[in-house]
Amino acid sequence: ALVVETDAATVALAPVTERAFVMLAAGGTVPIGMVRRVLARSVAMAASWLGPQ
Repeated sequence: ALVVETDAATVALAPVTERAFVMLAAGGTVPIGMVRRVLARSVAMAASWLGPQ
């Protein structure tokens, strides 16, 4: 995953498949650990929704 932190926001990108990824944006006050947990859950949900590739 790629995580970019600024004063205003945290943006995270993570691959789901070779052709799909999840992008998550959170306010700058949200802890990075929370962003990573939500990102991991989002990737798992996206993979489940997309099914076998």
